[in-house]
Amino acid sequence: MVTLLKMFVVLFATVPFLVKTVKGLKIVRDDAGRFSDIELPGFARWITAAAAGFFISIIFVSSFVIIPRGHRGVVFSLNEGVEKRVLQEGFSVILPVYESVSIYNVQRDTALYELGRDNAAASSDLQDVYASIKVTYRPIPSRVNVTWQEIGDRETLEQKVLEVEVTHVLKAVIPAYDAQDIIPQREKIRSQVLEVLNRRKALNRYAEVFSVSIRNIDFRPEFRNLLEEKAQKSQELQIAERKVAIAEQEKLRRIKEAEGAAESKKTRADGEAYQNKALAESVTPRSLESRKVDVLETLSEKWNGDFPKTWLNIGANGMPLPLLSINELMEGTLKENE
Repeated sequence: MVTLLKMFVVLFATVPFLVKTVKGLKIVRDDAGRFSDIELPGFARWITAAAAGFFISIIFVSSFVIIPRGHRGVVFSLNEGVEKRVLQEGFSVILPVYESVSIYNVQRDTALYELGRDNAAASSDLQDVYASIKVTYRPIPSRVNVTWQEIGDRETLEQKVLEVEVTHVLKAVIPAYDAQDIIPQREKIRSQVLEVLNRRKALNRYAEVFSVSIRNIDFRPEFRNLLEEKAQKSQELQIAERKVAIAEQEKLRRIKEAEGAAESKKTRADGEAYQNKALAESVTPRSLESRKVDVLETLSEKWNGDFPKTWLNIGANGMPLPLLSINELMEGTLKENE
């Protein structure tokens, strides 16, 4: 179509030259007065040659088309309309004038749709649900000719097919959930919406959907306030339960510490009792006698011959009395004998 417009522009631009050329034509007749030839003026010859070369160049250039990366070419012919073939990326050849090509973008893109107050979804408990849904999709490359013929360009595809299908599916999935469960179950709802979209023939005929995401879920103000109050109470309950759990853990820790200390004390007492028992079993009359002999031998080796002088508490009133050594007693006895 663009090629045809270019050719018409060139044609209208050359009309004045063609008119001037026609006026300058000279008919040549023979001696009998019959038509023999047409003689062109000098400037007309150059204009005619230039115009012919220009038209041939346009026709030659119009025979080739380059499809950019991420696009496809939809071929339109004067006889068949939209053709069945789809031009791939790169260089292609078409019939000039007879065929024209429309470039169709088939790259992945996102589209965002809103469920507002005018087209809100309804939950199972009949609460209005507002949300926005973001869809990642692309037109099916091998079917862009069908899409172009039945729907139109990509913008029209988004408005007439994608938006209708996405909002319809979202409104069909949400009523399976209570309003208070929609936000916690957002991921499950998203998966169900994607699964249903991939089964929709009205959509799969023209486009393929890769992913969806649900955002900005909201409700009517009064219901939203109720949810916020419930969430706050739930949070307070969780905090109280956490405090109780911490107290229980602290209590168990102290009990375990006390049990550990008691066990340690018992173990230590058992060890001491075992040692005392072993010591008592090791003390026999024979061992005592042997120990007594050892002590006397040690004392005899260290004794210098003097008896120790000590004080003893004797008597009923506990009066201290000196203990006389044997040496003093012997000296006293010798003096008396003298």
